[in-house]
Amino acid sequence: MHIYKKTAFSVASLLAGCYLSLLSMTAYAEDWIYTIKAGDTIWQLTSDKLVDRHAWKAMLEKNGIKVPKNLVPGTKIHFPMALVKKYDSSARVIKVHGQAQIFMRDSSKTLPLKPGMRLSSGDRVTTDSVGRILLLLADNSQVIIKANSDLSLHHIDLLGDAHSRTLNFDAKLKYGEVEMNANPEKHLDDSRYLIETPIANTAVRGTEFYVQSDLEISRMGVFVGQVDVSNEAGNVSLPQGYATLVEQDKAPIEPVALLKPPQLEVADIIHYLPHRISLSMKTSNAQQQYRTQVSTTNDFMDIIYDEVTKDFVLDERFQSGQYYLKIRALDTNGLEGESLQKIIVIDLLPLAPILLQPVDNVSQQYVGQIIFSWKEAEYADSYLFEVAKDSKFSRIIYSEATKKTKIRVDLDEVGVYFYRVRGLTKDNQQGRASSIHSLSLTALPETPTITAHSSEDESFQLSWKTTTPSDLVDHYQLQLSTSADFQHDVIMKTSYTADWQSSRPKVMDYYVRVRVMDNIGKQYSSYSLPVKLAMPASTFQTEHIFNLDQNR
Repeated sequence: MHIYKKTAFSVASLLAGCYLSLLSMTAYAEDWIYTIKAGDTIWQLTSDKLVDRHAWKAMLEKNGIKVPKNLVPGTKIHFPMALVKKYDSSARVIKVHGQAQIFMRDSSKTLPLKPGMRLSSGDRVTTDSVGRILLLLADNSQVIIKANSDLSLHHIDLLGDAHSRTLNFDAKLKYGEVEMNANPEKHLDDSRYLIETPIANTAVRGTEFYVQSDLEISRMGVFVGQVDVSNEAGNVSLPQGYATLVEQDKAPIEPVALLKPPQLEVADIIHYLPHRISLSMKTSNAQQQYRTQVSTTNDFMDIIYDEVTKDFVLDERFQSGQYYLKIRALDTNGLEGESLQKIIVIDLLPLAPILLQPVDNVSQQYVGQIIFSWKEAEYADSYLFEVAKDSKFSRIIYSEATKKTKIRVDLDEVGVYFYRVRGLTKDNQQGRASSIHSLSLTALPETPTITAHSSEDESFQLSWKTTTPSDLVDHYQLQLSTSADFQHDVIMKTSYTADWQSSRPKVMDYYVRVRVMDNIGKQYSSYSLPVKLAMPASTFQTEHIFNLDQNR
């Protein structure tokens, strides 16, 4: 799952003529800046670190050193890069996300980039639309090459001493984005980093920063260290905790303090989505915007969400798991502030199922076997169905776990019942319960009893009684048949009173029985015991049939 909102980020993609540096760009590009250590002498340094050990006098003149015997530890001196001894080093591929390719130096060969590979001077790497590469240099500097990028590694060298970790890293970014945490070990202060683009150069020493650029505006903020931002119209020096904005053909604006991290309110474990994460900070801007990034890894190599919004909602696109959240507030210039980082854990529980039948508190039901059903709930492995005699479920009379979404329950007592269902995970964690539905059960209509009947040559009459109140009776149904099992010549008749008369259909014996339908649930009772109306027409004899199935 990848959720992106297009934003351009580049460590070296300021507009034409704009660059970032700690020192003069020209001096930095041509020189290696070395920090004097205790015991260093100019003769020993030129012998150990330069290709020409006789260049000591020129180094004294270049650095304006009048007393060579008194080199002060901590002093910075410049050595021309052309004279510095260089030894091959490499960048180790730590992580690769998405698709990335390596173009081998001095070769047309292309290979998929994989963790564990080592990149050398002259190699070139590219990434696809979701690709990211994490490189580790000899001095533990980290280079993140982001999506849709093309980076050529011109030089990866150790300077002055093959056993040192003092690095010369020189790369060209043709297009795309690069972030760098340069020289994280502060005592390694002599490494040299240069990132070139077709329109700008960036020199970095012991700095953590961000640069954003689109076609018209570039923004930069400094978290650790200090950099200079310049173009043909002017320059500013950014101290730690400040940012600037550069528009085309305009000087950078004066440094602006980075906004502090926002305050965040989020549960330790999030069980249900969507889930709104509350962001706030002390500001008069009612439309405060935040850039939110979510990654599956703590190094933010696998960013699955990257958007600028007023608030942040975890929606159904996220799944159960641990995520890493990074949020920065944006000021009115769109400059990103200091980062808030937090781990969020999503442990999704089943959503509330939707009950389908019986319809809540609408259809009157009769005691007996009741069918309950519901829709499948997302994230549910099984379901817990419960029936209670009270709406608070303190008197549960039925409870069953099932994999199905339909269940049959025998409820034989007249009264009101309450029921609900909730999803269960594979480890039986309970999700949200459905809404509580109620159900009123009434007794089935009582079976009528035929109390009188008479017959003439061409007609007959019938009457019966039932214990079902007359105001609850919808109608009565009579069934006539020429066979005692009611399988032949069956005739159905309807009566709205407890008596009935009709012409005789045929001159022959008939069997008749009756049942009642109530007007609440439209449910029929069972049939009464049948009676026989016998021929000849002048002498009708009737007999009760007691051995027939009562439900026919």
